[in-house]
Amino acid sequence: MIKYNQWDRVENYTLIDSKSKLLAHRGYWRDPKKRNSNEALREALKLGYGLETDLRVNNYGQLIISHDPFIENSEKPVTFESLVSFYKDIESKGALALNIKCDGIHSLIKTILKHYKIDNYFLFDMSIPDLIAGISSGLEQFARASIYEDPESLEDICNGLWIDCFDNEYPKATDIKDLAKSWQKMALVSPELHGHNHLDFWREIKVLNQSEDYDLYLCTDFPDQAAAYFL
Repeated sequence: MIKYNQWDRVENYTLIDSKSKLLAHRGYWRDPKKRNSNEALREALKLGYGLETDLRVNNYGQLIISHDPFIENSEKPVTFESLVSFYKDIESKGALALNIKCDGIHSLIKTILKHYKIDNYFLFDMSIPDLIAGISSGLEQFARASIYEDPESLEDICNGLWIDCFDNEYPKATDIKDLAKSWQKMALVSPELHGHNHLDFWREIKVLNQSEDYDLYLCTDFPDQAAAYFL
């Protein structure tokens, strides 16, 4: 158990100023086996968090929640429409970060988002050809940045930036401020998603000031800890 009073504390001016900007990675879960389950996804939204989850189509052309290729069995998948319907029913304010796991599904996503009048979302992680093809859909799309990916060429066609952290070299506050000159919205992947310690990175984010003119989101496996630290 992390003791919060052992962390370095600074004044609470962080740009991450509400639970809605904390993206619960594949839902709110304690057991990793529950990730992307109906229970975990709904619990994250009920608690007021934003949500990161994965979209693909099944053999019947339905949009479903699944990180890996879905194998048809006795267990029914969570459909994207059922999740969005629940989101609307509880009047959630959480941001929806939609990780695109297969090409060619923009029109299916748009139909559901439009029907339920959902506008606090963005799509990311699609292939570059699919991202370019998706421009015509008018949906919010984020480019990616990491040690392997340079998003500069995508500035004019994307609405924000997904900043991943595959190794232990996470972006510093100065890096984020430099990126903010070109990107109004940025979502940061917390290092624990890749098996690294997250506390130093959180300290970096903490010092970013609310007066800065950009929006920041954090995708994390530890939404409760993040809420206790940032809010």
